[in-house]
Amino acid sequence: MFPLAWYTFRESLRDRIYLGFLVAMSLLTAIFVVAGSTPWGLENYVVERLGWMSVDILLCVQTAIYAVNNVYRERERRILYNHLTLPIGRVGYLSGKALGLLATIVVLAGIGAFIILLGDRLLTHLYAWRWQVLWLVPTVLLKNLILLGFAFLFAQLASNALTTSLFTLGLYLVGNGAEEILLLADSAGGSLGSVVQFVYYLIPNLKLVDFQHALYADTLGIAEFGTALVYAASYAALSFALACVLFRRKDL
Repeated sequence: MFPLAWYTFRESLRDRIYLGFLVAMSLLTAIFVVAGSTPWGLENYVVERLGWMSVDILLCVQTAIYAVNNVYRERERRILYNHLTLPIGRVGYLSGKALGLLATIVVLAGIGAFIILLGDRLLTHLYAWRWQVLWLVPTVLLKNLILLGFAFLFAQLASNALTTSLFTLGLYLVGNGAEEILLLADSAGGSLGSVVQFVYYLIPNLKLVDFQHALYADTLGIAEFGTALVYAASYAALSFALACVLFRRKDL
């Protein structure tokens, strides 16, 4: 399983995912630095908030498109069958792919956080680094942990990579707007409100694993972080377990 995870991680190096992400984040941060040069004292807000949002969106796209295509590409090129000849089984194969893709996400999140820190330092000429920005890393990791679990599940249900990517992107959009769905359920009332409320409790609320407020807080509560960790791990484990069940029964 771990050799397969390392193989998946090395594939992302060959595909130049890190270079593309580095260039995109550098350009965006440069734009934010210019936009943040205002006389209203909003420098930190512009660079950190918009930078955080950019990393969040870019890594969601990376999970929904690159990670999904990585899985389908191995199937189309029949590399999958070579991996399955190893004594790891189908569950071990999916676990190895997931670990390798998660490692890629962690490295990309670290790159994004460093670029935001650097842009923040250059813009405000601070004498100390704002290490609160590093809360971006666990936020992105937990969000993409959920998305990756569902991406593997969608890959077993959908027939092509495009459909799986669209479902994963849709989950990201709906998960970030889960609170609005609950408000809609309250305003709708009746049977429609009950259906909408059921949808709210069914889908993951990605706002619960977003620590953006920690940018301007002295610290983040251990209880809050622990709750978010359990919440994300539960959704990811359930969706990944369902994906493994479907994959074991799938006729390849």
